[in-house]
This record gives sequence, C-alpha cells and structure tokens, in this order.
Amino acid sequence: MNKQFFIFTDGSAIGNPGPAGWAAIVIHGTRRQEIAGSVPWSTVSEMELRAAVQALRLTPAGARIELRSDSELLIHGMRVLVFRWRRYGWRNSRGFDLQHQELWRELLLLNADRTIRWLWVKGHSGHPIQSRADAMPTKRPEQPPFRNELPPDYASRRQPRRRRRTMSTIAETNSLFEIDAELDGLLEEIEGQVESEGQASEDLVARFQQFCEAHGEKVDRIGRFVRIMEAREQYCRSESARLTDRARAAAGKVERTKNMVLYYLLSQDLKKIEGYQFTFRAQKNSQDSVRITDEAAVPKSYCRIDARIDGVIWETVLSLLPDELSKSLESSVQEARPNADAIKAAAMRNEQVPGAEVRRGSHLRVA
Repeated sequence: MNKQFFIFTDGSAIGNPGPAGWAAIVIHGTRRQEIAGSVPWSTVSEMELRAAVQALRLTPAGARIELRSDSELLIHGMRVLVFRWRRYGWRNSRGFDLQHQELWRELLLLNADRTIRWLWVKGHSGHPIQSRADAMPTKRPEQPPFRNELPPDYASRRQPRRRRRTMSTIAETNSLFEIDAELDGLLEEIEGQVESEGQASEDLVARFQQFCEAHGEKVDRIGRFVRIMEAREQYCRSESARLTDRARAAAGKVERTKNMVLYYLLSQDLKKIEGYQFTFRAQKNSQDSVRITDEAAVPKSYCRIDARIDGVIWETVLSLLPDELSKSLESSVQEARPNADAIKAAAMRNEQVPGAEVRRGSHLRVA
C-alpha cells in the first residue's frame, strides 16, 4: 500500500491580526484533496499551524509525508523548537506561555506516529501547488475547483534536488548551538513585534529566514560528515580484514618457497646458488628452532594461552589458587574489558557494580 503523501499548506490574515484563512493540498498517489477554512479574527501564525493540523488529520498513522510550507515558524518550530518548548512546560525562553500551544501539542502528536519531512519553500516563488495553496485562503468555498491538475504520476516522481550551494557564512562561522540560540531570540522578537505592532518587520523576518536556512545547512553538513566517516570506518575495517588475510597468505607463500629452496640446496649438498640479482645461501641457525608437527598433540603446559575468560570464572579460579600462583596469573593479564552483559545482569538483580552504571541512553540516527 502506498503510504507516501505530499502536503502543501498556507495561511493568511488581513492586517495580522484580522480576518484570516488557511488552506492545504493533500496529494496521495494520483488523488488530490483541497481543504480550506476561515475565521473572523486571527493571526498568520495560527492559520499556518491550523493548515498543517487539518492536513495531517487526513493522513493515516504510519504515513510517510513531505509537508511544504512558506512559514519559517511552522517548519523550524517542528524541526527543533517544539521539543524544547515541551521540555520547558510549553513556555518560551522568556518564561511566557507559548502562543497556540494546543496546535503545537497536536502537531507533536501527529508527528509522533508519522514520518514527516518538514520542508520550507520560499513564498511566491512560482511553485504551482504552493501558489495554489497561497491563493485558496482568499477565495470563497463556492468558487469552482482548481483545474490545473497534476500529472497522474506526480506522487511517484522524485522531486528535483536543489543544486548544492556553498555554505553560508552564518552556517560556517557559527555552531549549531549558536544558531539555535539566535533563532530562539529572533523568534521572541518576532512574537513581541506581532503583539505590539501587528506584524514583524521585514528585516527581522529576513534574518530569521537566514538563520533557518543556516540551521538546515549546518545539520546537513554534520549529517554528510557522519555518513562519510561511517563509510570510511567500514571501508578501513574491511580493508584491515582483507589485508590481514592477504598478509597471512603472503607469509605462507614466502615460508613454503624458502623451504623449497632450502630443501633443494641441502638435497644437492650446495652452500649457495646464484642468479643475476639474487643469491640463495643455506646457513646454520644461531639457535635451535622448534617445528610443530602436530599442534593439537602439544600439551597445554608447553603452550602460551591467550584466552577470553568471563569475569566470574576468573574470580572463582583466582580464589581457589594459592596466593603466589594467583598473583602470578593475575599479573599475566594484558587487557581486561568490562562485560556489558554481566553488568546488566547484575543491575537486574539490583546489585551495584563499582565503576559502572546501567541507564537508558540515546543514540544518533542519521536518516
């Protein structure tokens, strides 16, 4: 079953605040649904959030969704800020209650059981579907439906990737934490201007947009770096194993070749043979050498043991040995690594392990 959805949303308010409306276009395969609504008095921010909520309600749990909007607040809010607001009890960094938090809460719930890519598109950039969503809030419901239909295979097409741009100065000179802190401050300024003057200044919105783009660039750069390093690690590990096997095979060939030439010299009672570049000589060793004819038959007392022993067995063996032998055995240990399974098992038995703790951590998944 095709679970891929494409959503385009937009909101508007005359005077901001003022008479307001929202609209969304939901595409699933070759099916397309347009929804819109209006209220007597609201803000652009609320309408942008309302459009996303209403559109996502039309999608089933488990759906894969690409949601596009020209609202930096909606897109960056759902990418980063909403998780911080939830952690701080739905208050912003100034300690004030978050506006429209019931919509943010529902968006977070809808986001939890769907795989959503929150994509920002520049407003009035000529995108045919986004332009349609932009026009819908100002139209009456009884107007004829939009006739410029998409090609039947639109949903199955991959959208063309944007040409990779040179990283902006903001993204290059600031860390992810610094960009995030600046965005938080800019968002507070925008909210303050909307409350006091009805709308935010163009310069402030433009700067917020720049930092939103820089945030995305920074995340992508980190993601590319992680992927490259993962690939390099995997390649080096595979090459290490491959080269180790090749080295072992080469060593075997060298040994067999030398033994063949030595056998030839000794069987022919020769001291040496010469070529144009190399000379082979049969020389007596300065020390006796050992040749293993049957490794399995050699008693363990004549072997050097490299073993991996579970810590419990090791402690039990040491406790049964005389002190002198126990110390000698303990001093032969070259490396001892903590056994995570044994530590987890102890924690399940409510036993405390010195120098270790068991907790549910997190890991980074690069998608």
